[in-house]
Amino acid sequence: MIKIISKVTWDDVMYEIHARQKIEEGLKAADEGQFITHEEVKKRFSSE
Repeated sequence: MIKIISKVTWDDVMYEIHARQKIEEGLKAADEGQFITHEEVKKRFSSE
């Protein structure tokens, strides 16, 4: 069953679509090995 909230705006709908697309892109990239490790992120930020 789908819940419909009566006070949803088009901005809410567009945000939800955009967020889901970005999550799907991120999951696909991770599946393809296109990511960096947490340790690499820490190194990059600590060297600034």
